[in-house]
Amino acid sequence: MIMLFSVSFAIIAYTLVIYPGLMVTLGLLWPRTLSRGTDLPTVTILVAACNEEHHIGEMIAQLERLDYPSGLVECVVATDEGSIDRTHELVDDAESKGILRVIRPDPGQFGKNVSMDAAMAATSGEIVVFCDASARWRADAIRKLATAFEVERIGCISAYKSYWHDDGFGAHSYREYWNFEGLIDRGSSVLGYVPNASGGLHAVRRELYRPIPNHMIRDLVDPAQSLGQGRIAVLDTEVPYLDAPWVGVDEVYSARVRITQRALSSTPYILRQLWKSGRPWTILQFVSHKLLRWILWLPLLLFFLSSIPLAITGFLPALVAVAGVIAWFGLAFVQASFPQIGRKIAADHALFLLLSF
Repeated sequence: MIMLFSVSFAIIAYTLVIYPGLMVTLGLLWPRTLSRGTDLPTVTILVAACNEEHHIGEMIAQLERLDYPSGLVECVVATDEGSIDRTHELVDDAESKGILRVIRPDPGQFGKNVSMDAAMAATSGEIVVFCDASARWRADAIRKLATAFEVERIGCISAYKSYWHDDGFGAHSYREYWNFEGLIDRGSSVLGYVPNASGGLHAVRRELYRPIPNHMIRDLVDPAQSLGQGRIAVLDTEVPYLDAPWVGVDEVYSARVRITQRALSSTPYILRQLWKSGRPWTILQFVSHKLLRWILWLPLLLFFLSSIPLAITGFLPALVAVAGVIAWFGLAFVQASFPQIGRKIAADHALFLLLSF
């Protein structure tokens, strides 16, 4: 039982403290600075939109304010028949004004990846910038991303993600979580592989794009595909953007379940791409930063279950573990049951449990 207790604790400590600490230290000591060229490549900005009526209007306004020559950029919204709000109406109106193009897959085809494949087949920009309808970025963001591809070995660039202010469940904690993720990604970028490109804003070379099934996540696959084809995937800290945080316990949990399921189904393909790259340390990066996070519920559960019989025998580390787990769940219960009281003192605990289980 002590062995199970010790091993599960070691996995938890490595996943949550040791590996992140190593990456943060690496990023602080040897930060990667991207050089930018003066030549402007042709760019396709691809916005995947489904049921985005609350965000698409501001995205359209952003596209109108671009700091990029109009003859070198094409703005495209990829959407399917699944939208049930006013998204289609709004993007069709923008298309009629010449602001963007709307591209839809063949009738009967659904899904974000299918829609993006259809858009890729109908566009031609050398650099493809993927962005969410809810993402908010500076007018020069596209120029900065595009000119950083002057370095031939770069295949994928991720923008620096944060979240705008919101008073919903765990919003502050979620922003802090992603700020810390950004520090980890700085270290990953030094090694030439950021395991998760920012879904809200990232860019790839067109020739590296490969279609993937709907059950996979492009944000995870794009960096791996770049590595598999001999390039690197890096973070651009000079291109920050804001996104909308998840709101409410139900939305946070359902998003967590949906993303984890698709991420795990993407894992075999990602590992094959990383193996092809000839950079074995990238597999360790992916496992340490992503895979262990997705299955962390298992060592957490084993740690707690193994600590109970050990605590009964008076084993001090197990006693501390049981007390800590009870306190953590108690604070999470306060946040869930009394949100106005618990928001400031317990949101971190509740959010951690939702993201872990």
